[in-house]
Amino acid sequence: MKVAWLWMCVLLLAGQAMAAGKGEVSVSLQQFRVQANGEMPILGVAERVRPGEVIEYRVVYHNVSKQVVRQVVATLPVPADTEWVADSAKPTAQEASLDGQHFAAMPLRRQITLPSGQIAWREVPLKEYRALRWHLGDLAAGQQILVSARVRLSTLPVVETHKK
Repeated sequence: MKVAWLWMCVLLLAGQAMAAGKGEVSVSLQQFRVQANGEMPILGVAERVRPGEVIEYRVVYHNVSKQVVRQVVATLPVPADTEWVADSAKPTAQEASLDGQHFAAMPLRRQITLPSGQIAWREVPLKEYRALRWHLGDLAAGQQILVSARVRLSTLPVVETHKK
């Protein structure tokens, strides 16, 4: 099955490189298949991914203007049918979302009612996360910053990603 979610993510990222003030931030997204190799995984081309495989998304936010861009916020969508790999976000993501619009500090928690009627808080499973967010602060003219995270493809049919 061919999917265009890589390019949808690029469009979402471009729209979500939010910043206050004037200036331009370009956004470029790359994806790699993470291949196990002892302690040091190898990143390979991710043209075709299979259930259970891990993909690393790398996004570069680049201030292409000649002025400071203030309060840059980077958002990385977590595609449907994938699960964010815990602690894989670099730098450490500060917030996550279940719907891509409403964000909260991680780990996400939800209120549940126990059989006894008491209210308790439980962590939301990572497979329900749909986006990660970083508050990057100000980007100086020409400055770039890289954010990355890994996701594991759920046990669905083989997915082909867009080839360059």
